[in-house]
Amino acid sequence: MRLLALLVATCCLLAAGCSQRVAVDAYQAPTAKLPPGAAVYVMLPAVGGYGGTIYPRAGAPTAQAVSDALGQRDAHVVRAAAFEYLPDALRSAASQGLSYVFEARILNWEDHPTPISPTPDRITMQYIVYAVADGRVVASTTLRASSPLGSGGFHPKDLLIVPTRAFVDGLF
Repeated sequence: MRLLALLVATCCLLAAGCSQRVAVDAYQAPTAKLPPGAAVYVMLPAVGGYGGTIYPRAGAPTAQAVSDALGQRDAHVVRAAAFEYLPDALRSAASQGLSYVFEARILNWEDHPTPISPTPDRITMQYIVYAVADGRVVASTTLRASSPLGSGGFHPKDLLIVPTRAFVDGLF
């Protein structure tokens, strides 16, 4: 089942176009599918970084990409206004009557001056979905994406869309 899910996710990513190279490093098939109209609390991730460079504004576009992907699947989405630790996010979701918490962890966020640098922009994200009722993990994955060489104008936030949609589509 895990191999099938990995193959489906990889095919979806490849079919989405060649403007991005996306590698799925790990994928845990959901223990349960989210119901249509699922009520999901999207956490605002902590800052992103690479080496000694910190990108304090990396969390907002990440939460937006997750919210947009969930919204396309007709989920009821509530986004956190500020960074919270998981126990606080679970309490926030429960107090609002939501069923799931979506946590995005920014593991790597590389923003290079792409038009003049031979180094592509890269992101590595870990996505984890928790059931609010008992805190169990419903699904998780680690996704990595990079911009193609010579693709001026790319930024790490532009790399979020394809892998995020592929993961969210697997939840429904």
